[in-house]
Amino acid sequence: MLTIKKLGLKWDDAAASAEEALDFPGLHGYVCANLSSPQPWDDRRVADEAWGEAAPDDMVEVATSLATRLDERLSAGDTPWIPAALEAPTEDYHPLQEWAVGYLERVFADDGAWFEERDESVAQALVPLMVLSGLFEEEEDMAELMADTPNVDRMAKDVPDLVVDLYGIIHLGPDQD
Repeated sequence: MLTIKKLGLKWDDAAASAEEALDFPGLHGYVCANLSSPQPWDDRRVADEAWGEAAPDDMVEVATSLATRLDERLSAGDTPWIPAALEAPTEDYHPLQEWAVGYLERVFADDGAWFEERDESVAQALVPLMVLSGLFEEEEDMAELMADTPNVDRMAKDVPDLVVDLYGIIHLGPDQD
């Protein structure tokens, strides 16, 4: 299995001083979403947003290197490696939950661009990530979905395919993916 260590990357979770800083799974989700985003990529902006403040240059390099590897896979239509077990989050901290939070943070930062001309397709594709993130557990319909553990496990297993689907919806349009 591919790991962050095998990729030669080290996102320094402990060094980020801002409370808003994402851990590595969150960064990975943020970068995946940024690659799918209709907005252009900007190494410094993405790293700073994920870091929660001005990111050190070596952390910008980590985000850029990760983006390069992920973009190669996504542009070829291949599923990305996700740095988490693809199962329903059951603990206080679960890397897949952090990954989904990172992905959604990027989507909601430019939600107008994401939903423009493809509102329904994007919204449907994001539902599993919304469930997995736990950010919407107060909403009745999301709480019902989250309570269905077998369904949430299926959603978790589908995350790599969802990333490819969202990439295709945004870059190719909903009818071409």
